[in-house]
Amino acid sequence: MIRHELSRWTIGDPVDDPGLLLLAAMTQARIRAAQHADALDTILEREGWEHAFVGDSYAVDDEGNTHKVGEYARQLAQWEARERQFAADLAVKALTAGIAERQIHLAEQQGTLIADILRAVLNDPTLGLTDSQRARVPGVTRRVLTAANTA
Repeated sequence: MIRHELSRWTIGDPVDDPGLLLLAAMTQARIRAAQHADALDTILEREGWEHAFVGDSYAVDDEGNTHKVGEYARQLAQWEARERQFAADLAVKALTAGIAERQIHLAEQQGTLIADILRAVLNDPTLGLTDSQRARVPGVTRRVLTAANTA
C-alpha cells in the first residue's frame, strides 16, 4: 500500500531523494493513522467502548445492514497503533539520515541569499546612501533579528 502510494507521487523524476521519500512515507503513515482513529471514533461514539470491543457486538449502518463491529474496532485500533509506530520509526530514520542537518543547511543558504540581496540593495548608487549610513546597517540588522527571535 505504501509503495503504491509513493509510486503515485513520483512525477517523472529519474532519481528519488531518499530524504524526501522518508518524509513522504512518514506523512502518509501519519495520515492513515488519523483516518483509522477517525473511523474508530465513529464506532465508539455510536456503540460505546464496551460494545465496540467486548464480545459479539453488532451495529446497523445507514443502509440498515447489520454487521459485527467488535473485530473491526479492534482491527482499527491495531492499524492505528501500527501506523503511528511506523511514522515514529520513519521520523527516527529521517533524523538519523540527516534531514535536520539538510534543513539547517537550506536555512543557512537562504540566510546567505538574503544577506547578498541586502548588500546589493544598500550598495545601489541610486539610493544615495552615505558610508556612515551603510556602516550602521549591521547593528540595526542585528537588533531587528534579535527582537524577532525573542518575539
